[in-house]
Amino acid sequence: MPLHEIITYVPCKEHCSFYYFFQNVKQRFKHYNLTQSLMSPTYFNITDAKEFLETFSCAYKNRPMILWLDTPFLVNYGCNIKKAKVYTTSEYVKRLIKNIIHVDGVLRPPYNLVAELERKIPIEKDYLFVVVGAEARGRKRIEYTINTLKEMGLRKLTKVVSNVKDFDIPVFTLNTKDLYRLLHRSYFYISLSKVEGFGMPLMEAMSVGVPAIYVNAYSYKEFAVGIPIDPYDVVIENGMENYLIKDNDVREAIKEAKECASSKSCYEDLSMKALEKSKEFAQYDLEEKIISDLKSLIS
Repeated sequence: MPLHEIITYVPCKEHCSFYYFFQNVKQRFKHYNLTQSLMSPTYFNITDAKEFLETFSCAYKNRPMILWLDTPFLVNYGCNIKKAKVYTTSEYVKRLIKNIIHVDGVLRPPYNLVAELERKIPIEKDYLFVVVGAEARGRKRIEYTINTLKEMGLRKLTKVVSNVKDFDIPVFTLNTKDLYRLLHRSYFYISLSKVEGFGMPLMEAMSVGVPAIYVNAYSYKEFAVGIPIDPYDVVIENGMENYLIKDNDVREAIKEAKECASSKSCYEDLSMKALEKSKEFAQYDLEEKIISDLKSLIS
């Protein structure tokens, strides 16, 4: 394998979170070119843990490779790849797969470097809330979020980027610069997902100083900054954990966020904490780390 080009397995193109994850990783590589492969696993893989472990792991169990895994799904079976260097996007994902494959550590996905330019620009806040996400089987609770905001008379103060009814902007239609500008123009990002393996949009919002209203569980509990909503229970649903939240707790969190947005001291404090926490996702030394791992695997 010529090290000037690194073939990287990413299971989807353009309209999926792994593709954006891959694009952000590519930005950190200055001396090597990452080329996407959609066909089959290779030396460097950024992919879904459930798909990879249940589909490919046993066939590749003797192959040296880097696996960077994310998933919201419970993983039922697979083979340990002893020669692999395995990273997960969160401690939560690590817990989901630790009984199937060894994990060498948690490696956070990086934000897009557009964030570092965007957060230097002084702007006016145009929206109280922003919601971003492609809904699938109700996992992200976006329709629930919209309906709650309508009932509270706050829908007109919210921008929704999604594929559910009553969206404002279709999901995956904004370019990176415009997405980060929209996040920056909002006071709070709302994510009430039943579960997330990581949660790229919430991290992206934090990278421009936007705190979140979020469920205080799964990966969000590890890094989210803002106003948490504690779940009261967890059940298994559609092959995933579903962290249950109470309607009243959601409304109280939204009210708290609205009050904070009207207080300069409250909002600036939360915004600075979100920005400071987001530095964990800069990953300036990512190229050096991945190249070092690859060289150790193929030497």
